[in-house]
Amino acid sequence: MRVPATPPAAPEFKDLDSFSKSLPDVRVKPLDLDSALLFSAVPLSCVDELQPKPTARPYFWQPTYKIVDAHAANRAFYGCNDWQGSVNAIWTMVTLLKRYPDLAVSGLVREKLTDHLGRSNLDGEMAYIKIANGFQRPYGWAWYLKLYAELATWKDPDGARYAENVTPLARYFADGMVSYLIDVERPNRAAGQTNSAFLLGLLLDYVDATKDNTIGRAARETARRIFMSDTDCATETEAISAEMLSPCLEEAAVMSRVLQQEEFVKWFDKFMPPLQSEKFKPLRTVSLDAVGRGRG
Repeated sequence: MRVPATPPAAPEFKDLDSFSKSLPDVRVKPLDLDSALLFSAVPLSCVDELQPKPTARPYFWQPTYKIVDAHAANRAFYGCNDWQGSVNAIWTMVTLLKRYPDLAVSGLVREKLTDHLGRSNLDGEMAYIKIANGFQRPYGWAWYLKLYAELATWKDPDGARYAENVTPLARYFADGMVSYLIDVERPNRAAGQTNSAFLLGLLLDYVDATKDNTIGRAARETARRIFMSDTDCATETEAISAEMLSPCLEEAAVMSRVLQQEEFVKWFDKFMPPLQSEKFKPLRTVSLDAVGRGRG
């Protein structure tokens, strides 16, 4: 009988220097034209693919499983897996086209943006959102504001037209996000898209691009209020799947944008375990076979 081999023991690090020397030399390939073409494939493939039959609200599916009349003219984000996924797909296309206007599929990207970001589409979105009782708030709203910021800073005739069309709903969301942030009592620490730190990071990206000081002040004050007293991050609840978020690292990232350097260092030392410690290990352990699963 063959005895299974004993797995090698995990290395131990006595100090930060020895831990640093153990890390592989990972060089991230910068985004280039070929990569941009690759990344455009997913949003182009899903942006017109109707979302699953209905959830609680008839966004474009009626309760009778009939599609809302003229949904392609009075809805913008009916594709991909869900509403915020569609917003994210359109943001991706805008971002890639801004950086690479000569993208091989640029004509198709513009066609899809024109189809989804027309005036009637966004008017329909506004009409629906106003009666939908907080539909997609806060995460979807934050992604929409990020899309608006990308369009508002795009020096392109089509981009200017799209930005004009999305502006009314962006203003509606911005006003609603301020009141939402004021009412937040405790953070969501999930290792996914509903994570509060990730939400605040999206909003700060929008603020950096648009200089919306009202949202910026609300986001920073909320981060301080719900995270400032945190200590000893629960690394044992970290996700092990590569496509999920790290609650600990997301929180640290957003606090690094909210606090001054000296204040952040003091907070970070109490919040995050030492890099070389056993407790930090979940933050540097990823399983590519664990898609969709987490520890906690």
